[in-house]
Amino acid sequence: MHELRLFTARRAALVCDRTRAINRLHSLLTDIFPDFEPALDLGNHGPLVPLTGYQTPAATRRLGVNGLEQ
Repeated sequence: MHELRLFTARRAALVCDRTRAINRLHSLLTDIFPDFEPALDLGNHGPLVPLTGYQTPAATRRLGVNGLEQ
């Protein structure tokens, strides 16, 4: 029973960490791309992948619309 509580507490901590990270990303996107962020569902893994490779506005512009849609 004690191990189950430890695993449950660890899982809850990981979920909170993920939520904090997504909220920080949400805040940064709003600051950098105010019109771009509402189109993304940051709760899913898919939209997060391009953001990890293209962290600046210039890099995202170079990627272009076609690159983002792929």
